Amino acid sequence: NLSLIALVDGDPSDSIAALTSAMRDVDPSIPVYNAQPVDAIVERYFAAHRLSGTLVSSFAVVTLLVAAIGLYGLIAQLVAERVREIGIRLALGAEPAAVRRRVVRYGAVHALAGAAVGALGASAALRVFGAVLPGLDAPGAGTFAANTGMLLLAALAAAWIPSSRAVRVDPVAALRE
Repeated sequence: NLSLIALVDGDPSDSIAALTSAMRDVDPSIPVYNAQPVDAIVERYFAAHRLSGTLVSSFAVVTLLVAAIGLYGLIAQLVAERVREIGIRLALGAEPAAVRRRVVRYGAVHALAGAAVGALGASAALRVFGAVLPGLDAPGAGTFAANTGMLLLAALAAAWIPSSRAVRVDPVAALRE
């Protein structure tokens, strides 16, 4: 197998015919096939890696959405169970902003706990996979921090709707229940 790589001025596609002709002039018995620019070869090589990265990123986004929906459900259930307590707090003069902060803080604490457990689990899994798959680079602290930040933002967004419902609780109706 013989491979020829040539540095040419201008568009490489224009030079392929000239290079093929020159190869045939040197030795007509050498078959010339699959002549293409190096950029095309590199592009084709990395296409599978790009597809894998896109799929993993898509699954990560779906996972983040599922986690946000789960946290929303958890906090919405908490607010539904504590309607009477929230109504009493509001009836006794609690500021709606304080009630909102309390509900959002509850979601943030659970998200932080989940992020800590997830980071520890991911770190352990990377060590195991790193021993089995040589060349697997562990992501840096910045990656873990970015993932934790995205989880916290999703958790705060998921906690915002139930906290809005909590501050609209009618104290009189809550006390009648």
